[in-house]
Amino acid sequence: MPAYDYVALDQAGNKHKGILEGDGERHIRQLLREQSLIPLQVQAISDMANSQQGRRFISRISATDLAIATRQLATLLHSAVPLEQSLGAVAEQSEQKQLQQVFSALRSLVREGQTLADAMCQYPQVFPDLYRATIMAGEAAGKLDFVLEELAEFTEARAELQRNMRLALVYPLLLSFVSLLIVVGLLVYVVPEIVRVFENSEQSLSLLTLVMIAASDFLRHYGVYLLAFLALLMLGWRRLRSVPKVKQFMDDMQLHIPLVSRLVKGQNAARFTRTLSILVRSGVPLLEALKLASEVVSNSRMRQVVTQASERVREGGNLSEGLAKDKLFPPITVHLIASGEASGNLDTMLEKVAQHQENEMNATTQTLVSLFEPAMILLMGVFVLLIVLAVLMPVFEMTSLIQ
Repeated sequence: MPAYDYVALDQAGNKHKGILEGDGERHIRQLLREQSLIPLQVQAISDMANSQQGRRFISRISATDLAIATRQLATLLHSAVPLEQSLGAVAEQSEQKQLQQVFSALRSLVREGQTLADAMCQYPQVFPDLYRATIMAGEAAGKLDFVLEELAEFTEARAELQRNMRLALVYPLLLSFVSLLIVVGLLVYVVPEIVRVFENSEQSLSLLTLVMIAASDFLRHYGVYLLAFLALLMLGWRRLRSVPKVKQFMDDMQLHIPLVSRLVKGQNAARFTRTLSILVRSGVPLLEALKLASEVVSNSRMRQVVTQASERVREGGNLSEGLAKDKLFPPITVHLIASGEASGNLDTMLEKVAQHQENEMNATTQTLVSLFEPAMILLMGVFVLLIVLAVLMPVFEMTSLIQ
């Protein structure tokens, strides 16, 4: 039976939303009345999927929720449960409303005769190109369960990476915020009270004290305008980054800054090889896989190298030789891919390259985060020390004059 999304009111006037299966809208309304609910809106989920207005309210699904749903679907298909029933079971087991709507819609579209990949094309904001292309290859090869297992591991690894990055950045960001708050609090509230002591004094103040007083006055009088200016600056920067020439320039600059260059190259190499590995193992042709994998490369200069390497493969050349151009991809990545091409085990070597790059990036990120914490503490200590010195220096001078 098709699934319907409904909105109804109970006897107390409270609004209820959910999904029910029935033979038609009339049947759904009857079921709602039997539950003492007054139906306000009933719409077939398949109709919502085919309408742009219905898809507009479906936002991006988190990597964690998508990973869980993919794992559930892979497990059910591996257990020989039909695709239609598997999609319905995932929709029922999900606690996330939007995920329920998406998989119920997929079930309805599959019932109408569409392939799973075609049905997922209705929700590009939920299922990326990589996801849909892999599903399409799995259906064409009759290995949908195997492909879903691969996608489940990929989405779970991505979700875990995002979770670890967020956890790793929580303490440094909190420390930075508290440090900034302490310095601003000292300048705005503490310094003005202390300055009053020197207002009636005729002694000359040191340069450090004058700078501190000027900074305090500026923050007290123009602090709100400074915040507004910084907000506008960030907004303008984001829009400026969307200009192709500016993005190209910034991407080129990233590749010439020593530490930033290593991070950018490693991160993009890891994304590219992991994505390409998933696609090749799922049976996607290499040229199409290269086109899809190039989309996950955020640096435009490195993406250009991948595109040129694809053209080289199209002409009968090797992928490793194309990636070696300009030495933007790490040497170990190029060497392992060359070994895979020579031995005929490109998919296996791509997976090893991706694992190596991911491990290296995790280690580098953890090292930088561990160094960031003491650096912020040291920086905050320097600011506090300067403020204390700026306050105490006039006091010492007054004491020396009294003596």
